[in-house]
Amino acid sequence: MKERAEAMVLASFVADSHALGAHSLHDQQVIAQRFGRIEELLPPPAESPFAAVARGGFTHDGAQSLALLRSLVRTGAFDPDAFAESWRELVGAHEAYRDYPLGWSDVRRGSDLAPVARVAAIAYRFRDDLEQLISTARAQCSATDGDGLAVDTAEYIARVVWHILNGKTPTASLQAAADTMSSAQISALVSAGIESTEDPTCATALRFGQDRSIEAALPFCVHIVCKHEGSLKEALVDNLAGGGQSAVRAAVIGMILGCFHGRDAIPDDWLEDLAAYQEISGLLEDLEARVHPRAAAADRPFRGMQRRR
Repeated sequence: MKERAEAMVLASFVADSHALGAHSLHDQQVIAQRFGRIEELLPPPAESPFAAVARGGFTHDGAQSLALLRSLVRTGAFDPDAFAESWRELVGAHEAYRDYPLGWSDVRRGSDLAPVARVAAIAYRFRDDLEQLISTARAQCSATDGDGLAVDTAEYIARVVWHILNGKTPTASLQAAADTMSSAQISALVSAGIESTEDPTCATALRFGQDRSIEAALPFCVHIVCKHEGSLKEALVDNLAGGGQSAVRAAVIGMILGCFHGRDAIPDDWLEDLAAYQEISGLLEDLEARVHPRAAAADRPFRGMQRRR
């Protein structure tokens, strides 16, 4: 379970970075003509709000997930003050994110998927305790986005990855988690995504909407996961073809399919090009040592051999 939980976190981060090259471009024809299939990490285009971020970096969503992971390592649990401080430190070192305070959203109608996309680090920390996982996923969402649908969706995605970590397929997990939730709205959004699996991706993105609202992004994430359940890479490539706010969707898609397929499903060159790869790997080791010190100590020599190879 631990190895797949690590892959869940890494895939979520690398998915955000993979989206950087096309994130916020809405014209699907422009994306297709300019990039074709995006099968590598690209620098952001000049018109991107993250044009100052280097290739292999993050959108503000990925950067906030990194701040959350750093804060979890410091405290061992979710602390909203530690999270906020970690974000301030990161913004101080990277001016590209200064216009994106925690809780920032440009969603005019509906609920933002952003806090849901940060669930991977929480799920890694509390993968052995479903009750604590759910309460912490909801708490970290409430700390920045108090919207009820966002908080419920954070719980929903936490339940999805819990099912996957415990042996279910992604499609079965999406349905099982929806069946557990009391939210009729989440059930309807998930059902819409599952029912669209055979539909063309680009048309589906336009039908659901390309913005970062949960009302648009959640069913599209479900569509992509179910359509490409067998391939993390194909799922992330197809997500970008849909256009719009692709990075926040990518983080959720990567989280789910990375959890299912494991690290081998993440393209090696994507991890090599991910600027924060070594830091994230180290943070996961540090968090494991804090939470499970004996297991981490026993695992460390083997990991050292892997790194030397």
